Amino acid sequence: MRRPVAALAVRGAHQWTIGSTKAQYTCLPEIARAAKLATSPKKEKDPPPLKTPALIIRTIAMAVAVAFTASSASAYQIVFDGEDSSFRVKSGNWILDKTGTFLGNYQFSAAGPGTGSSLAVWDIDGIPDGTYLVEFHVDNGNYAAAAQYLVEDDSGIQTVKRSQNYVGTGWHSIGTFTFTGAGRITQTDLWTGAGTKVIADALRLTLQGEAAPPAEGSAPPEVTIVVDDLGALNPASPGTYTHTLFNQAPGLAYAIIPFLTYSAAVLDDAETKDIETMLHQPLQYIGQADSNPSDPHRLYISMTPTKILQVLDENLTNVAPHVGGLNNHQGSRFSQYRPGLEVMIQNLKDRNMYFLDSRTISDSVAYDIAREKGLLTAERDLFVDGTSVANTKALIETVARQALNAPNYNYVMICHQREYTVPGILQALPVLQSWGVSLKTLERNLHYIVETDKIPPGASVDVNGLCTSTTQDMISHECFDGDALELSTEASSVTFRPALPKAGNYRVFAGNTFSNATINHRSGTAQKVVTANDRHKWTYLGTYPFNAGTAGSVAINATTNPVATTIADSVKFVYDGPLDLSGVTDWQLFQ
Repeated sequence: MRRPVAALAVRGAHQWTIGSTKAQYTCLPEIARAAKLATSPKKEKDPPPLKTPALIIRTIAMAVAVAFTASSASAYQIVFDGEDSSFRVKSGNWILDKTGTFLGNYQFSAAGPGTGSSLAVWDIDGIPDGTYLVEFHVDNGNYAAAAQYLVEDDSGIQTVKRSQNYVGTGWHSIGTFTFTGAGRITQTDLWTGAGTKVIADALRLTLQGEAAPPAEGSAPPEVTIVVDDLGALNPASPGTYTHTLFNQAPGLAYAIIPFLTYSAAVLDDAETKDIETMLHQPLQYIGQADSNPSDPHRLYISMTPTKILQVLDENLTNVAPHVGGLNNHQGSRFSQYRPGLEVMIQNLKDRNMYFLDSRTISDSVAYDIAREKGLLTAERDLFVDGTSVANTKALIETVARQALNAPNYNYVMICHQREYTVPGILQALPVLQSWGVSLKTLERNLHYIVETDKIPPGASVDVNGLCTSTTQDMISHECFDGDALELSTEASSVTFRPALPKAGNYRVFAGNTFSNATINHRSGTAQKVVTANDRHKWTYLGTYPFNAGTAGSVAINATTNPVATTIADSVKFVYDGPLDLSGVTDWQLFQ
């Protein structure tokens, strides 16, 4: 996930300038050097990684916090790092490095000069519209003398070449570009002249002007905090982190490791207090052996499908009937292993459970598989275990401010029961409340997305009238990269019909350029007129009740403006709680 940044708000810096009201927030103009790897503790206890192919990059929580001020002179600034969910290696042989990176964690490099076939991509989304100075970060080394960047902004795709060769550690300009809604920056391995490799690390965008507030009619800003690794501490003992959190922060979601000393007690206490819990399923991590008899509740890539299902069933049975879903504990190796994940996630779907990808590695394919199979799902944005209480509080506030700036995305934080984390959470929660940022349980912040070219099982996309395929799809880290449909006549429409896994109220968003939408839901039909939107932004259509299955739909209708183009790409459904079933018979839920 992208993180706004500012000089007083990097990890390890705990001084803040806050606007007098939540409506006044722009970023401070400078960025300080961020702290090293220890600033945000690792999710896993893996051995120190060696230089290794991109497939085994480990994701550490790299985000830096953002300071806001009421000053109109301040500039909005945001960093897209190579460890964010906005970054991906699209093709080629990129290698994981660790020396000289923006946050002291990781970066990618490709040897060369190459042919231009190795591509590293940053999706630039969730930012205010405007013109930005774009810079790349590199340390001082024998790198590409003419590194090639392909910048997709409002004007199209521009090819820009910039030297990385002994230019000094820090930020270096790519140029100034205008982004409405989103954009994309691709780095290739093609260059001429000196240098032994090209570096893909972090990009920094500085808005040339003031940050505009979110569009009128956006969804309310909401975030989720998941606390991992419960089960080792007694929830009934005052002074334990579990007891403190359950009694002072019941609105969080909690992930329980099965078969620990207090796993059952934690689950029972959570049920009594109406606290959301999930299974924290251990998965194999990089450097771990393919089996371990002393760790029988973990899933390994060496397991047969039958064994995977056996272990998963034992673990779910141990935490049943309390949990509604699963997130992964560790798993930097297994979460790249599609065959094993297919078995695990299909079983969750068969049980009508949700899945959260903890993203302990940037090359995890678990979230993609959950989306493909039609589960309610999400992926972790940020680990918020800080190096001090103030640092933890700052990291949580970082995500909250991003939700204020781009509220139509889903934001999920993960943390642990640690010395600085628990009091940091308790200090941050009243701040979020004062800003108007709602704290959602995980179950109420999971999404189900239908795209024109990525349709979950049972769902459909129906075309009425003349439509043509276009590559002008929505740029978003929440969606797959592919095609969309352009509506060619005023009579044309595209209807997205989900196969929703459960009945409930859903917040509905569309990723399209259109003037109106028709939402067919459990209580009737709603017409949503949109006065301004962009294909690279989620447009909030409202919250509606839906039955489970395919009874509901969202139709994107062609614009009547003769000079405008209607593009239908995707519709997102975010579960927002159960239906009011008073006076409703069972059969009505599925009609």
